[in-house]
Amino acid sequence: MGVILPAPPAGAYIATPNRARAGYTPGMCIICVELAKQSMKPAEARRALREMTAKLDQAHVAEVEAKLAQAEAAATKP
Repeated sequence: MGVILPAPPAGAYIATPNRARAGYTPGMCIICVELAKQSMKPAEARRALREMTAKLDQAHVAEVEAKLAQAEAAATKP
C-alpha cells in the first residue's frame, strides 16, 4: 500500500528540472510558458494575447509583445 502525501498549499512552487530546462519560472503567464517551451507558434500566442489582454497588466502585455516579436523574427530566419 502506497503512502498518500498531502497536497502542497495553493501557489506553492514545486521544483522540477523541466522548468529550468524549458526556460520558464513560476508565476509566468501561460503564453510566456508556452513560448518558452516552443510549444505555441507566434501566431497562436498572438491570438491568445488578444484574448487575455484585459486580464494582464499593460507592462506584461508589452513584455509579451516583445517576446512575440523575437519569436516571429526567429521563425522567419532561414
